[in-house]
Amino acid sequence: LIMLYSYGLTQYNTIAAFGDENILTREQAAKMFSQFAMNILCRQPNQSQPVYKDYDAADNTLKPYITLAYQLGLMRGNPQSWLFRPQDPITKQEFTAVLVRMLLAKYLPESDTENWSSNYDNVAQKLNLMTRWSTYFIRHDAALMFFRAYKNQNYVNTDIWYVLQNK
Repeated sequence: LIMLYSYGLTQYNTIAAFGDENILTREQAAKMFSQFAMNILCRQPNQSQPVYKDYDAADNTLKPYITLAYQLGLMRGNPQSWLFRPQDPITKQEFTAVLVRMLLAKYLPESDTENWSSNYDNVAQKLNLMTRWSTYFIRHDAALMFFRAYKNQNYVNTDIWYVLQNK
């Protein structure tokens, strides 16, 4: 939690305030991802603007992070409907896919089936990022996966940003 707080992934510095058993929403995850990408991996956003139809439904304090997650190429929403679904719970598959995309600085092949995230899951397992499986993805799981991504991985500087070494 202190690592997340130190790098701006959360504004909370106690477990009770962080709400570690609360479900993580997509808009909350956008903040965590964008701050990890910028403050730890030194990524810089581009100037593109998301065109989500449901952008106005997002929490006003989290809208800038949704924009950053889009500009950093981490979360693109559904390109068929252009919905971000800001207040929907983020699924473990979605979270894992975004985390792996961020660490590798690229998208992996995705299928249109139920198993669209299998490539991301395989990489996350190899990197020992995975957490317990639960019906809902909670803030504790996000914190643990971010900490494992931060502490247990080897990064190299590409003169632009950091990426995983030899992955």
